[in-house]
Amino acid sequence: MAFNIEALKKTSRGIVDNIANGDKKSYRNENPNLWKPTYDSNGNAFAVLRLLPSLVQDELPWIKTEKYFIKNSANGKWYIENSRRMIGEADPMGEYIANLWSNARNKEEEAKIRNSGFRAQVRYACAALVVSDPHNKENEGRVVIYEFPKQIFDKIVEKAKVVFEGDTKVNVFDWTGGCNLRLKIYRKGNFPQFDRCEFDAPSAIPDDQIVEIAEKIQALDLKNTYLNPANFKSYNELRARMRDVFGISVAPQSGEMNFGVDAKPAPKATQPVSNATNQFGTREMTEEEKTATTVPPWANDSSSGSSDDEDFNRLLNNDDEENFKF
Repeated sequence: MAFNIEALKKTSRGIVDNIANGDKKSYRNENPNLWKPTYDSNGNAFAVLRLLPSLVQDELPWIKTEKYFIKNSANGKWYIENSRRMIGEADPMGEYIANLWSNARNKEEEAKIRNSGFRAQVRYACAALVVSDPHNKENEGRVVIYEFPKQIFDKIVEKAKVVFEGDTKVNVFDWTGGCNLRLKIYRKGNFPQFDRCEFDAPSAIPDDQIVEIAEKIQALDLKNTYLNPANFKSYNELRARMRDVFGISVAPQSGEMNFGVDAKPAPKATQPVSNATNQFGTREMTEEEKTATTVPPWANDSSSGSSDDEDFNRLLNNDDEENFKF
């Protein structure tokens, strides 16, 4: 193999940022098919995407992801792992957080858990056609993976609901009856805001483009990308990682509210809790969220008899709106 001396020098210099940042970049999904919005100098991003359906009959078009990005501020270590709940199996961090909630004795302790950063980041991933990307014109016409937050998911669900007389259910993923999504994202502090994003009126993808797009969806292989067991550490490996980063066991004792900042369990809920946010997308809590009494974020999943996936299917197929509570 013939080497280019200038290319070799450039390669050796390029890794300095990864070294300085503790190689955090390596934890991110750098799949070349993953599309992300580009922000302008004012912190705004605009694009138009068409969310695309599954190629399997009656299969939901998205993958629900659950990942942890939690930093122990005491030692600087990060717990950055996929939750095994994504593949329907027990996850030790999920169990630990669930036990914290179960052992919370009052609203103050619940607030500490809520603001501690001990939570999973839940997002959704689907195939999407890039209709317009003003900052990256080369993306237009590509079929990509788009990861979207719950704010976008809620808008998808809202389109599928009949709220007022005259409303029509819309499955935004449908080939012929779906809608383009106009992403109008702005930043508030360091956090992207999605409340101005909206769907256009329903429109059809031309028949002569459907097969070509379907082939590109197939090539993305969403299930293998997100749900391949090889991408998940074993239960015992994750438990060992929790001990290494936080010094915590799977099941905290009642009153253990130190969130693992040291290896000794706290007898009372008096340990300080870091409210620092991280650079991986944990959003800022509103004052209402900080003071409200809520249930753990996994309370509305398949293990409790209800899930986003099941509800969406029921919403699209159930004509009896009065008997359906989303």
